[in-house]
Amino acid sequence: MLRGYFIFGWLAASMWAQSPSFDQAAKLYNQTDYEGSLRLLLADYQKDARVYDLIGRNQFMLGDFKKASESYQEAVAADPTNSEYQHWLGKSLGKRAETASPFTAPGLASRARQHFEKAVALNPKNKEAINDLFEYYLEAPGFLGGGLDKAATVA
Repeated sequence: MLRGYFIFGWLAASMWAQSPSFDQAAKLYNQTDYEGSLRLLLADYQKDARVYDLIGRNQFMLGDFKKASESYQEAVAADPTNSEYQHWLGKSLGKRAETASPFTAPGLASRARQHFEKAVALNPKNKEAINDLFEYYLEAPGFLGGGLDKAATVA
């Protein structure tokens, strides 16, 4: 009986040791091996906000903005007070809006703005979010929440 527990423990430990780690996936991401990093992260069965963040960054860098926005929705759902997740969700939605049909683009653009604003509200020192919000205000028409007056306020 004791031997059965030992074998089970050894198998569990060896499976755990062979499972891909978050650190390995982050290293691959930093080496621009987005597909390799994504493969490791998707094989991992336990996903938290941090894992969804890195999944979303990989998908974004691979140009799959729809999947990236879905991953960031999961990250934001797990940690709604994280400025970085809000910002990356806004970036993903913004990229989707750039390539979307004229019917869906306005809704995606408006959602991107909302997440940029939320990111800045959560962390007023998030320079990338401030920059993206500023650019949005400069480029978007007034009916989508853009405008020079808003850009001047951010500047």
